[in-house]
Amino acid sequence: MSAHAVSASRPRLPAAPRLLLPPLAARLVAFGALGAFGAARWAELVVPGAGGRVWGELAIATVFGLALAALGGTRWRVRGPAVAAALVAALAGALAVGGVGGALLAPAGWSGLADGVRQGVQSLFDVRVPYAGPDPWPAIVLLAGGGLLLLVAAAATFGPRRPRDAARGRALALIALGSLYAVPAIDAPTSHQFLRGAVFALLLAAFLWLDRLPARRAPAAGAAVLAALALGLALAPSLDRGRPWIDYQALARHLAGSGTVSYDFDHRYGPLDWPRNGQELLRVSAPREAYWKAADLDQFDGVRWKRSRQTVGDGATLQGQVPDSPAQLRRWRERVRVTVRGLRSTDVIAAGVTFDVRGTPSPPISPTDPATAEVESPLRQGDSYVADVYFPRPSPRQLATAGSAYPSELGSTYLTLGIPVSQPAPGAARTVDVRFGAFGSGQPPASVPDGTLRASAYGPAYALARRLAARSRTPYELVQRVLTYLDRGGFAYSELPPQTRYPLETFLFRDRTGYCQHFSGAMALLLRMAGVPARVAGGFSPGTYDRRRHEWVVRDFDAHSWVEAYFPGYGWVTFDPTPPDSPARSQFVPVDLLPSATAPLRAKRAARRVERAEPGPGAPIGAVPVSGGQGAPVRTIALAGALVLIGVLLAGLLAAGGVRARRAEPATAELQELERALRRCGRPPPPGTTLRALERRFGRDPDAVGYLRAVAERRYGLAGAGPTREHRRALRRALGRGLGATGRLRALWALPPRPRPLH
Repeated sequence: MSAHAVSASRPRLPAAPRLLLPPLAARLVAFGALGAFGAARWAELVVPGAGGRVWGELAIATVFGLALAALGGTRWRVRGPAVAAALVAALAGALAVGGVGGALLAPAGWSGLADGVRQGVQSLFDVRVPYAGPDPWPAIVLLAGGGLLLLVAAAATFGPRRPRDAARGRALALIALGSLYAVPAIDAPTSHQFLRGAVFALLLAAFLWLDRLPARRAPAAGAAVLAALALGLALAPSLDRGRPWIDYQALARHLAGSGTVSYDFDHRYGPLDWPRNGQELLRVSAPREAYWKAADLDQFDGVRWKRSRQTVGDGATLQGQVPDSPAQLRRWRERVRVTVRGLRSTDVIAAGVTFDVRGTPSPPISPTDPATAEVESPLRQGDSYVADVYFPRPSPRQLATAGSAYPSELGSTYLTLGIPVSQPAPGAARTVDVRFGAFGSGQPPASVPDGTLRASAYGPAYALARRLAARSRTPYELVQRVLTYLDRGGFAYSELPPQTRYPLETFLFRDRTGYCQHFSGAMALLLRMAGVPARVAGGFSPGTYDRRRHEWVVRDFDAHSWVEAYFPGYGWVTFDPTPPDSPARSQFVPVDLLPSATAPLRAKRAARRVERAEPGPGAPIGAVPVSGGQGAPVRTIALAGALVLIGVLLAGLLAAGGVRARRAEPATAELQELERALRRCGRPPPPGTTLRALERRFGRDPDAVGYLRAVAERRYGLAGAGPTREHRRALRRALGRGLGATGRLRALWALPPRPRPLH
């Protein structure tokens, strides 16, 4: 049999059907159509619309995909570096189009970029979309995230060469492109959702089958898809429910936990129970540092300072809150941008006097104080807003010549105090609103006779205020005398003050221990009695400055209370009488903040702290600063090998550090343990704190002082045996006070029992 006969008898394979489009062209058309539809929908997550940016990201992803397709037939030694270079260029392009500045894309800016991306990602669960807040990072993360989805889809669509890999790539691309449409459809629904869904389904079918669709089957396939779409449109209204089948947002919040902190800034004067865990609460972008105010406590009820609960109405003016001079307003008017992190509050955190607030999730409500702002729905993590504020910083010379021509409307509130006075019946008392005469006016207090006021519970405070006023030529000199009195009068910072009937009176004349509420409350009390309009403010000290992102980072350490006094021509000026070794003031004590009020006083305090410092090296407790923002920023390189190397090095250093800690001298180990225990209980000592300063901080608490003195005796070679088990138990009791129901457990965790002393 001939070879020709054998060949003729072999069955002939059927010819491959002609495709509707070449495979690469079909993938390009399907990817471009579905990507454009999803990108347009994704752009609606940001307001104003970010269409131009997402089109740029789509173009970058398309070029990246075509580059992968072109490199498919090259050798690996050529394809590998080329693909890596294309990927780096595409990622950089997507980030740049998404809004990341060029400086952050350079290696020197990667640390700041990582911080910003982390901030934006953490905000995504809580921001409201379409996002229109002033904080740029949520918008950057949203837009760059869309670009990243497009890059993943492009790589999965155009990269695979083998049929099996192509099927897997198509599934991955489908997830990425589907997310571009589904996420906005869920989080930012608009009109015509059913029609939009039908278009998405049509484009999805094209993406799945267009590169494999034979030309002769195209009409039937199109008819089947259209029929399925018609059926879906008919059934969609009946399947649409008012509640989600799976509430993924509620589930995510439940799993993640709230992680937020709320504050009531009204004074209590009991053991301080504010959280001190170092949690980040706010980020503030402002031209200059300031005290970030939440509330004005303008009412004294005879025991404590609290905010007035009387609504002043939407038409309230700033008369008496800011000077009448337009030039002064322009000089000290600023704009601050606030991003909420771990805080939950209906108070709008700003500075000084707030003129206007924009960008809050809910509009401001009728204020109880014309100088601050509140919102109906609490601010929460991810919210951001812009506030126009007036925060004056006049010089000492300007304040000394400001005079005492106060606006008449200030007296009814800011020169008035609730004073408990005795009644004819034995043991009876009532609180009378007493209005004091303005400084230098010579007018006696209204409502009660001078003798009755001197015989009241606040008689000694009134006598002290009169003495200080008599020695002062100007209101500013009086303010400085009050600050000096609170600084030099033997007062000590303590977060465990004794509880009495009239806390401020006993603080001034008997116990002389307290925290920021005591110092600020006493100063405002004395100023009003002496005729200077004053109020207490609650909020946060400036915090630490992030030089990379030009923002003030406010943590729970910074919760604080201070004083504002009114000066004609300038308005309300900030003064802080609390000792600088308190947690809020130790986090940041700027040299140029409020020079009119605190710079000379700080210099004197710093000099005295140096004079009182304990001798010898190592006197400060511990060697590692405990405040969050003091260390230099760490610059990392986002290369896998470098990260592994850094991790190995860190593990080695930690292991070596653990060995050194175990071999440390007993006195050093006790200091490290003491610093760690204070930090775990939310009372971290500021950098440079000495053992003697800690004794003053704990006041007259014998439980804590005994432990501290035992450590000091051993530290300085005074033949001491160190803290005993009784000392440790006593310190645990002191650490647990004021921490609520779990205080004892937290103190036990902070300073656990030891089977034997450290020696």
